[in-house]
Amino acid sequence: MLNQTADLLESEGGELYEGYSGRGMYGKETTAVTFDSESDAREAMLQVAYYAGGEAGEDPTAEEVLEDLKKARFDSLGLGVVVY
Repeated sequence: MLNQTADLLESEGGELYEGYSGRGMYGKETTAVTFDSESDAREAMLQVAYYAGGEAGEDPTAEEVLEDLKKARFDSLGLGVVVY
């Protein structure tokens, strides 16, 4: 996940998780964001997409964030969820 995307998701209530290695990543690490539930994660993603969508076309970073959100994956952390 891009650092910009992770920062935006953190601003919507997530918690940064540095060096996450998800399923099928074979040891490769990325920045991820944790949430209490998948619904909290999806709500944060919608908020970020809404605000980034208004800036897309004006700001190349906004378009990159939108593309990053489209590729996001989820893993369960027992009581929470991680988005990466």
